[in-house]
Amino acid sequence: VVPLGEHLYYLGRHSVGRVPLSGGKVEQLVELPDWVEPRGMASDGRYLYAAATPFSLVTIDLVDLRTLKPLASIPRGSEEIQNVAMDNEGHLLVVTANPSGNARLLRYHHTSGVLLNQLVLPLIGARAVAQDPENGLIHVVGATAPSTSGVLTIADWKVARGPVGNLPNALPALVIQRPRHAFFQRGLGCKADDGKVPSIGTVGRPGQRAPYFGVTVATTPNSPVLFCAGIEDTNVGPFDLKIIGAPGCWLAVDPFVIAFHRTDARGAAIQYLPHAATPTQYNGIRLNAQWVVGASTANLLGAALSDAVRITIRD
Repeated sequence: VVPLGEHLYYLGRHSVGRVPLSGGKVEQLVELPDWVEPRGMASDGRYLYAAATPFSLVTIDLVDLRTLKPLASIPRGSEEIQNVAMDNEGHLLVVTANPSGNARLLRYHHTSGVLLNQLVLPLIGARAVAQDPENGLIHVVGATAPSTSGVLTIADWKVARGPVGNLPNALPALVIQRPRHAFFQRGLGCKADDGKVPSIGTVGRPGQRAPYFGVTVATTPNSPVLFCAGIEDTNVGPFDLKIIGAPGCWLAVDPFVIAFHRTDARGAAIQYLPHAATPTQYNGIRLNAQWVVGASTANLLGAALSDAVRITIRD
């Protein structure tokens, strides 16, 4: 099933249909051929992408719900497609199982069907896949033994962790649920006078019981620092500061919030941001935050930058 707008779309044995999220009558949209053996479905909001058989991927146009269009396939054999998901760039992630070998993670271009990436997994069979929208890590759940499953974490198309866990071996889906407020650090900083990139961090996780969160910096003691924050949805930046005398420094913020501080004797400073009285009014907003640090000897600009941190606010 795939939630889209006000409906829940489903891929069944004989049809693709939808049902209102509020409840109501099931609407059959596409009647499927007898050869269809559905294995999973995902959507980018414009098309449905389905594993129509253990060996083939198809697309369904949500505007013209009449035909299945072939997208890609794997050779017929012991390896079979188990599930699909969209990645953060709108392409299709596919996991397989193979009784005669290892499972695989595949990535197909969403329009051409070209195989972009593949990775052999240390699993008997993969069952589900999902990519974290914040940090880009891909998580795969699959069988590690005949009766148990574990979760793999993939970074840069290499296994970064796992398999971990001792899960039932019948898990058909994987869903990533983040905390109400999620923080994701991005490496865009440059070195200060002490030869180190100022370290950015966060404190607090705003919710009904926590009325604030803060963004911290750790750098040279008794230094002037400037806190900058901006809405990520402006799609502005990052800005290369090389042209103003700071090569290697990038400003990843289109700032609408600016605050001046000075680090203490330990080199620390913090900017607190109040939590909304009504959390829903900021639900889904993404902020980029970054510190600018006075650094007289670091470059001609006389400034260093911390990495940036992305703050996702969720109710």
